[in-house]
Amino acid sequence: MKFQLFVPPKGYVAQRWSEGSSMPALGILYLAAVLEKKGVEVDVVPADILGYDWEKIAKRIESFKPEIVGVTTTTENRFDSFKLMKTAKKVNPNIVTVLGGPHISMAKEDTINHIKEVDILCIGEGEKTIIDLVSALENNDSLSKVRGIYFRNDKGEAVFTGHRKIITNLNTLPFPARHLIEMEKYNFYITTRDGKRRKAQNIITSRGCPFNCYFCSTPVNWGRKMRGNSPERVLEEIEHLMDRYGAEYIWFY
Repeated sequence: MKFQLFVPPKGYVAQRWSEGSSMPALGILYLAAVLEKKGVEVDVVPADILGYDWEKIAKRIESFKPEIVGVTTTTENRFDSFKLMKTAKKVNPNIVTVLGGPHISMAKEDTINHIKEVDILCIGEGEKTIIDLVSALENNDSLSKVRGIYFRNDKGEAVFTGHRKIITNLNTLPFPARHLIEMEKYNFYITTRDGKRRKAQNIITSRGCPFNCYFCSTPVNWGRKMRGNSPERVLEEIEHLMDRYGAEYIWFY
């Protein structure tokens, strides 16, 4: 099975980060990593950094011929995410379209009820959900067995399968699949106190937050239980970023 993952083009986020510092979207790279580990053929397309317009996006989809197209969605880029779903369906109406990300976790009912080109919504953490989803689609199993999604049944009605349990041991996840994107396209530097620009890489070492700030998507997307990688795992990924990508500075979030 072929799975194509997109960061949408244009939009507020792309305009802000593509001009100057830019960093990889680790969320879809985690998804790509678990899919690749399962044996799924994965194509990751950061359309914002690549400067793709809609014609190039359509051609990329036509070239890869995916069975599934997934898009990460924030509130700022939601309209471009929706347009990407429509673009995928124009290329091939049989493509299964999947939306995930912070905005989807917060506005799931609104999205599934108003964006007809979207087939499935992935709610919250997606690594385990996406694997179960691929297995269900490969085996023609009922999507109702896949926890953590919204989908439309044969009557066109939105069905929520229930929340999935959070991933308690983050060490079980592979490193984000940075090797699937053109890392050299990213211009992420930190100016240190000595005035020098240091090549930087971003890393996620924990998920969840016990607080419930009204302006923050973390409790909705990752839950309110704080979880973290082990110190050994964090050091291993830092060394990986230094050795493979020349990182001189690490941005934790």
